[in-house]
Amino acid sequence: MVESIRQQIIDNVRQASRELPGPEFFPQSIPFYASTENFNYFRGQYPDYTYKEAALNPTNPRDRTVDWEADVVNIFRNDPARTEVTGHRDTPDGASLYFCAPIRVDDSSCLLCHSTPETAPVEMVKIYGTANGFGWKLNDVIGAQIVSVPAKLGDASVDRALKTILLWLGGILGFVLVATNIIVLLIFGPSSSR
Repeated sequence: MVESIRQQIIDNVRQASRELPGPEFFPQSIPFYASTENFNYFRGQYPDYTYKEAALNPTNPRDRTVDWEADVVNIFRNDPARTEVTGHRDTPDGASLYFCAPIRVDDSSCLLCHSTPETAPVEMVKIYGTANGFGWKLNDVIGAQIVSVPAKLGDASVDRALKTILLWLGGILGFVLVATNIIVLLIFGPSSSR
């Protein structure tokens, strides 16, 4: 993952011009954007894993929730004390396991960009417009971090663990049987039918 982050920084941040003509908005500086871009580099090596910072009202349209993601966000909105949601769902590619954590507006600095279009950086509004990503309030749950993996990866891990446990149990049982046999032979001696 560190190599993925490094490559993302090289591609998106270091290549930016060092002489800026004026105030400019850099999406790479926004946590939603940066984490998604970093994970996309990671997916180059592990394409079965997915990550999304899904929001009901995102600035960037790619972060908008789909049906089941909106349900997860609403679970967090309806139960503010909840810190995670896990589950299993069917996808066109097969069964998938997911882990979700809430995204809360827990810092008032978020509201500088997301309270109203008028208070947002002009450069951000030029890129994303005024229709999305506004109206956020402090302490609101606005989305969820969602990590998904194919269930077959989890099932394979469980199968390996089960095989390891069975091998250990078989080895222990075999050792107990051999030890018991040796003890019986030492106490009673070899049985003879004379």
